[in-house]
Amino acid sequence: MKGTLTSIVLTATLAAPLALAEVDIDKVDDALKTAEQYGFSHYTEIEFEEGGKVEVEGWIDDSTDAEVDFAADGTVSSEDKEAREGGPKGVSADTIRYAVETARTKGVTSIESISSEQAGEVEIEGKAGDGKAVELNVVTAQRD
Repeated sequence: MKGTLTSIVLTATLAAPLALAEVDIDKVDDALKTAEQYGFSHYTEIEFEEGGKVEVEGWIDDSTDAEVDFAADGTVSSEDKEAREGGPKGVSADTIRYAVETARTKGVTSIESISSEQAGEVEIEGKAGDGKAVELNVVTAQRD
């Protein structure tokens, strides 16, 4: 992403592990492609669950907020859509891809969840190559 300013905070967490599963960092793009094929344009949360399941929350257009659970094979196992005003919240798939690549350069090898509360900000929870839990916050100057 040309012209993107990145601010990173990397912290090791000592808390008990979350109930989420980890996915190899190389598999995140597969989940994004599945969500894009479904119609997601902006993402507020992606959680990787046991058995290869993925829960995606975000926007499928400018007025529809959605939460969709995908099975390991990419089929939809549950979905909830709600009309909302105010336009999409979260970040684009490209911003998530950028944050994941940033995480990779910081030693993250697996990811449990990705979230975005504000445009241009992505939080990644996962593990480093040494097995330590990490939380990485990536802030980009680009606002989706």
